[in-house]
Amino acid sequence: MGYIDYGLSILTPAALSRYPADAPLDLAEVYHVLSLEGQLAGHEVFERFYEIGSHQGLAETEDYFRRQAIP
Repeated sequence: MGYIDYGLSILTPAALSRYPADAPLDLAEVYHVLSLEGQLAGHEVFERFYEIGSHQGLAETEDYFRRQAIP
């Protein structure tokens, strides 16, 4: 895999107003429609993503923060 999609998404109430509030919604549909309307923006990053959803990921993240500590 060359890329990973991670980060923060911010949606305005207007972006969701066309969908029923009382039904499940796949955000892929929302993003698809917004992309067709030219309403999406992104920011490419070049630093590693640290995950904490596994023991190995947590250990690597802890190690990263230890290395960042000011002596």
